[in-house]
This record gives sequence, C-alpha cells and structure tokens, in this order.
Amino acid sequence: MASWLDLPQDLLDLVVAALPDPADRARCRAVCRTWHSAIRRRGPQAQQLPWIVHFDGEVIAPPNDRSEYFASIPDNASCRGSNNDWLLLRICQQIPEDGQPFRCDNYVLHNVFSLENVPLPELDATLHHAYYVRKFLMRSTVHDFIVVITTNMNTPFMVILPGKGVWLAEPGSSPYIYIVDIAFLGDKLYGITKAENLIPFDLGLDEDGSPMVTIGRRVIRQPLDYEGYEWWPASDDDNSDLESEEEEEEGEEEEEVAVGVADDDEEVADVAIVSDDEQPAEALNVLLDDYDEDGQAVANDDDDGRDNINFCSCPHDDISDDEIIIWHLVESRGKLLMVKPRMHRPQDFSTPSIRKVEVFQADVDTGEWVAMANGLDGGQALFIGRGFSKSISAPCGDVAEGDIYFIESGEVFNIKTLMLNLKRFREPFYWGTFLLWLFPRELVL
Repeated sequence: MASWLDLPQDLLDLVVAALPDPADRARCRAVCRTWHSAIRRRGPQAQQLPWIVHFDGEVIAPPNDRSEYFASIPDNASCRGSNNDWLLLRICQQIPEDGQPFRCDNYVLHNVFSLENVPLPELDATLHHAYYVRKFLMRSTVHDFIVVITTNMNTPFMVILPGKGVWLAEPGSSPYIYIVDIAFLGDKLYGITKAENLIPFDLGLDEDGSPMVTIGRRVIRQPLDYEGYEWWPASDDDNSDLESEEEEEEGEEEEEVAVGVADDDEEVADVAIVSDDEQPAEALNVLLDDYDEDGQAVANDDDDGRDNINFCSCPHDDISDDEIIIWHLVESRGKLLMVKPRMHRPQDFSTPSIRKVEVFQADVDTGEWVAMANGLDGGQALFIGRGFSKSISAPCGDVAEGDIYFIESGEVFNIKTLMLNLKRFREPFYWGTFLLWLFPRELVL
C-alpha cells in the first residue's frame, strides 16, 4: 500500500491548495521534507499575499484564493484595525443596568493564529462609545507603545502602553486632529496631514513610567496654499468650532503661520500648541488609572457620534463628484513613502477603481517629497489600505517588483511599468466597506 509520503506532486499540490488555515499548513509542513517543499511551492508564502479581513471578522486567505472561513472572532465583535498578524476588536454588548440597556464597549487585541488576547482597558475608558478607531499601530509588540487615531475631536490621538496608562493630547489640538496616517521608522513615529506635512513624534516614559509624547520639528513643511489647502487671515472667533473639513484644514495653516514668525534662534516647537512649557501638565500626559477592571466603559452623555466628529483625520478628500484622493504613509526599507492614489468612486458607491497613483519618498535632508518616477527602490512591493499598510520584498511568487496592492479597489498597480492589472485580486465590494490586511507570521507561512 502506498504511503502518504509518496503522494504524487500534482495531488500533493491539490492538498496544499485546499488548506487556507495557516495552522493546518504548519502541520502539513512538519510531515516530511516533500510536504514541506509543497507548502513552500504552493502555499501563500510562495505568493507573498496577505489575507483580507472584513469588518465583521470574516477572513479570506489569501486574496487570490477562493477559500474562506470565519476566524476565532466573537459574533458581537467588529474589526477596527490590523497590525501584521494582530486585529483590534471592538466587543459590544447590551448589559441590563437598573432595568435599562447599557452599552459596554471593550477593545481587545486578538491574534487569529495564536488565539492570544490582550485587553485594552485604557482605550475602553478613553474613547467615547459613539466614536470609533480610524487606525491603530503598534511600535513592535502588543506590550510596547500602541498609537490610536480616532474619529473623536476630543480624543483624536492617543498613545497607549498596556498596563501603564495612556497619553492624550489636549482636545481639538494641533497637529493631532490633522494627522491622517501614521508610520513608525525605527522607534520614531511619523504622522502626515492632508497638506502633506510630515511631523515626527518621540514616544517615551515620564518619571512615573507613564507614556508621554514629544513633538519634533516638522520634517517636511509644504507651502501654505499647497494642493489647494489655502490659508487666509484668522478671524476673531478662531476658538469657535470648525464647521467643515476645509475650514479645519485652513485652521492648521493658520497655526503654521503663527509659528513661522518666530525667530530662528528661538527654541520653539514646530506647531502652535506643543511646547511643554505652554501646555498644562494634564494635557501633556494623562494617565487613566481608575478605569473599570472589567473594561466597562464609563456612561457618557447623549452624544450620538456626530457632535464632536473629527473630519480632519479622514484619510481621503473629494476631488470631484466621482473622484477621491487618499493619503497613505508607509515605511519601506528604512524610508518613509507617501502613496497617493486617485480613485474613481461611482455615484452608486460600488467598487472604486484606480485612475492615477503617485509615490513619493521623504527626503529628510531637503525637507521635500521626492517622486519615485523609476519605481520602488531595492526590490519592493506595497500592500496599501486605510487600516494598515506594509512593504514586502519582491519579486516573489505572484508579486512583482513595484506592485502596489490597493485593498479598497482590489487592484494592483505597478509603479515601475505604470500598468494597472485589469484582474482584481478580490471580489468587488461597495465603497466604504471596511477591509484590512492581515499578515500571518513567517513561521506559520
């Protein structure tokens, strides 16, 4: 009787192709040298394609494989962000309290592959239940600094150190409300605005071991009228609530002018409200150590999620009735790249399509964005999404050097050949469907 070890290569490849779960592939690889080779030859590692996670927790792995399954995510959870192989879950429940329904939001970091869970009570106690996370990013591991951008003007930007506390910017303060995307370059955090200013942030600990943030001098400062984000003189009611995204961006430029008149010899920060000497201590470092150990959010007011929404941090803008531009910041080979796709957004909000893609590299020496007209340096490919973006080595398998995968449209654009692959790597979805990249660990792949 023939052994499973002697299975013909074509049949073995069919077996491997039917294993979407990385845990099953890891067991398959451990059978023998032949099966190990089959995993490398036909598994997602050979394609270097990440998985796609839907808002409701449904996982498709890999994007060009029709196999799909539901990960170990509770039915009452939604996916609010991803970082490599981790998902940020928002757990929502209706808990009776004095006969009245009470909504309890808990944020948990969940690893689909190891099934490890890390609660984030600091986020539970800080973010109003009517608002949500736009993006989160870990510096290294789940036990290191975690940066969160939210839709709430009062808590637009926070830095969490699990078990130690959370740092909060002053409500509505610049530049935090204008940050549309973030990326780590080494230990330093960088943020980008729609005006394409690049701002560095140093994360550290204060004398009590709590997280704190120090803003550095702006690495790239664009002209005040750059890309139509024009400035005009401040009015007498600068402190009033801004009523539109355009006005809020103008507010950012007003603050830049205020800084620009400072003498070169002055030791000033590069934004209006950032000096440690000027900010109240409670605004510089807010430690929440009185949150509910069970993660229960504190009861809030009647805010329905529209009273204090921060439109400034929305990562896209309308160019016309049917075209949008999106700003992405991604680290690649020790450099910071800004990726700017222009997409056609149909009036019926069906799947968008790429019209133009621009990629720039941050030049720290000149303080400029340099267009990468000859493609990505050093053999790279990019996976771009509003929730998480990542650079990988290429070519490898189905991924060609210079490929840029856009999760929102399901299209692949090659910056080297300026060609758009007409075949989408995923099924069409309506615009606004929240999709995330998920990268299984190299050991599993």
